[in-house]
Amino acid sequence: MVAKITHGSSLYGTLFYNQKKVDESKGELLFSNKIIQDYPSGGVSLYNAMKSFEPYLIANKRTKKPVVHISLNPDPRDKITKMN
Repeated sequence: MVAKITHGSSLYGTLFYNQKKVDESKGELLFSNKIIQDYPSGGVSLYNAMKSFEPYLIANKRTKKPVVHISLNPDPRDKITKMN
């Protein structure tokens, strides 16, 4: 497993990057917490994801890099299976 941890100031950029990966079937949303979901699909739109983070961004205006992006990627030789 390879982990890549980055810090940034653009929440939109991070969310857009993740959504693009999901849309291209190159990534998968494993878990979310306190994020507004789009019903009935249960998915998360970029707009609703941004709205969900608004209170935290407003409360921490002085933080220069409020975004942490952690990307976990398996080694190409790893066999990934889904758990039930």
